Amino acid sequence: MVARTMSMRLAEYVHDLDRADIPDEVADKVKQHLVHHFGLALLGGSTEDGRQAVRIAELLSPHGGPCTVLGTDRSANPLDAVLANCTLMRADGLDDVLFPVGVHAGLVTMPIALALGEQARLSGDDIVTAIVAGYDLIGKVGRPLWGWSAATPRRPTIAFGPFGSVAVAAKLLRLTVAQTAHAIGYAAHSAMGLAEGALVTHYYGLVARNGLTGTLLAREGGTASPTALEGRFGFYRTFFGNVPPGIDESLDTLGKTF
Repeated sequence: MVARTMSMRLAEYVHDLDRADIPDEVADKVKQHLVHHFGLALLGGSTEDGRQAVRIAELLSPHGGPCTVLGTDRSANPLDAVLANCTLMRADGLDDVLFPVGVHAGLVTMPIALALGEQARLSGDDIVTAIVAGYDLIGKVGRPLWGWSAATPRRPTIAFGPFGSVAVAAKLLRLTVAQTAHAIGYAAHSAMGLAEGALVTHYYGLVARNGLTGTLLAREGGTASPTALEGRFGFYRTFFGNVPPGIDESLDTLGKTF
């Protein structure tokens, strides 16, 4: 019998997660974080980083689209709205961080959930469930590691953020388990960026946008290696030198601890 790969384990969890599986206190926390990040997006509209992102959305979606650019009277296509709204939420530096992995989880999950939810007119329960899946994947894939202590230091959101993005997108786009596994493979490939410099703007938006792009590719038939995470030249060995001890135990807690 062929052992399940990490991508398949993660994909099965994302695909099967239901709102009824999520404790009410976890769902309430998601709603609180959404309200907080809505407020940040409104604040971000007064910053130059935020204004730059809105201008880019206008350039990329000159005829508008189905998704709101928060705090404006503009709309955009989903990819462009994700880039803009992520940057708006980050522009004042007050967004959340998920520990112990150290990822700015709200930035790489909530803009995607809002864009796809608005486009398809999905329910609040759909949005909450997708965001929980995204946070859970980020937390469990990254829990055994601290990116900044790697031989080559990594910003944690660079490495682990895309897994949250594809989890949200795969859940809301109703991907099959197999498609979701390929999307997770794309997440491993789209980890990007350098730890150099503290003033790098917009890369959170690029992480989220790349995650959504990879999910769309998987939905349309794109494929990734089934061992994209644990393989000889896969995610963990490429970024951290080896597959970390404890990763199996961490993945075993998916859907059990949040």
